[in-house]
Amino acid sequence: MSFVYKTCQHLVQVHQQNILLGDEIIKIRPKTFSLLLIFLENPYQVLTKQELLTKVWDDVEVHEQVLFQTIAELRKIFTSQQVIKTHPRKGYAWVADVELIEKNEAKTSTAFSHRWFWQLTLTAICLLFLIIGSYLYLHKLTPEDNHSVVKITEDLSGSLVILPVVNRIDDNGHQWVKLGAMDQLIARISSDENLVVMNTDYVLEILRDAELEYRDIQQDLSRIFEVSGASLIVQTQLSGSVQQYQLKYTFHFKNSYKRGVILSSSINEALIELTEKIVSYTRQSIRISSNDFKSDFANEMLVRALDLQEENHHLAAIELFEGLLQVEANNIVARRLLVTSLLELHQLEPAEKQLLIAKQLGQQSNSAELPKIHYLLSLIHYMRGELALTKESLKAADESAIAHQDWLNRAFIAQLQGKVDIRYGDYQQALRSLEAALNYHSVIQCPIGTSNTLLALSELANLQGKTTKSQQYYHRASQIIAQRNLTFMQPLLNQTSKKL
Repeated sequence: MSFVYKTCQHLVQVHQQNILLGDEIIKIRPKTFSLLLIFLENPYQVLTKQELLTKVWDDVEVHEQVLFQTIAELRKIFTSQQVIKTHPRKGYAWVADVELIEKNEAKTSTAFSHRWFWQLTLTAICLLFLIIGSYLYLHKLTPEDNHSVVKITEDLSGSLVILPVVNRIDDNGHQWVKLGAMDQLIARISSDENLVVMNTDYVLEILRDAELEYRDIQQDLSRIFEVSGASLIVQTQLSGSVQQYQLKYTFHFKNSYKRGVILSSSINEALIELTEKIVSYTRQSIRISSNDFKSDFANEMLVRALDLQEENHHLAAIELFEGLLQVEANNIVARRLLVTSLLELHQLEPAEKQLLIAKQLGQQSNSAELPKIHYLLSLIHYMRGELALTKESLKAADESAIAHQDWLNRAFIAQLQGKVDIRYGDYQQALRSLEAALNYHSVIQCPIGTSNTLLALSELANLQGKTTKSQQYYHRASQIIAQRNLTFMQPLLNQTSKKL
């Protein structure tokens, strides 16, 4: 007798190889269905990538990216709930309840039985396209291939996320590539009113929030799309040797992707060529085109210090940052990151001293770091209760953010301004500030920032005695957090709920 799995209100019919949700028949590829069955047969167990690849693709050799795309398909089918949890460097686990029932207990759709012939025909057609697509994927993608695997027709808006570069060159001379080359790509492309290039710090924060390891290139891309709100994710890998570099790239759009390889004798030249390829799709302008441009992130000591920050070892991180600054005194990024560790330890005076030096260096070069530096100065004044100085610094921060088209920091600046307005008791101005922050986050289509701001608006409405409005803001935030699976925001949601 055939059996049916029931999970998240979906009925997974094993022998028919389909999924039912009420009367709706959900189409699914055979390999995707095979992967689903493995998860359902082993609920709550962590299955390694290699184990899943071996079981599902036992008849063909494929790259891990195929697994990630297939997991993304499953998540889209069960979009209303978190069903697959990523365990960094370990694997994946199905985390929803699974019930095994006999076929005659399942509510099989009547419409399905009437349309069996047509479904069978469509399945055959889909299989034909799958075979053709697999052949093109495995045999036709060469370094000279510059055509989309899937025709790209979508308009890009929101944000562009460029991931850390995977370095496959095993020597100490190329350790800078991971963050340094990534930051070069980010710095070379200008943001505009349609598409915002997310800065390096924020990309690393996204990966942490999504519980993904930035040291591992095999990212769960659907999770990054989910958390970041990006419309384009750029994934890269550097291999080869000196004078014979190969920079592989994949442009991941929401519904399609494009792959290719750049061959070059210089990493900088390869990055310039990749920048040109990116803007050919985004229609943005190139901000930096010089071949000798170097990122402040291109330093192995800085990368190690960032790792320590991530692990909350701030004293050790401070020691590394200070050592780096003895060698690279003009490294503005290292100085700003040093400040973040100092602030974590509430060392306000040394933090302010470092920011003033960074501010002077940034003004000399008109650095894109200036909005962040001004914002951190504002934060220090706010932490000391110096509200007038906070407002003054926030004004300078916003002017700098406008000049550098830094929408993300404009949102952070407006949120802090809202807090200052509340401290002054000016609730109307606080409302305008927080609504401005909400608009900036909307430009980026950032679910984390949007949820944060909605919760701040909910608290503000509650202070004003506007209970209904407060609940509306709270409900919108909780919906986004649930839909985007932002589990790391649940404590903030609970904390806000207690205040209402």
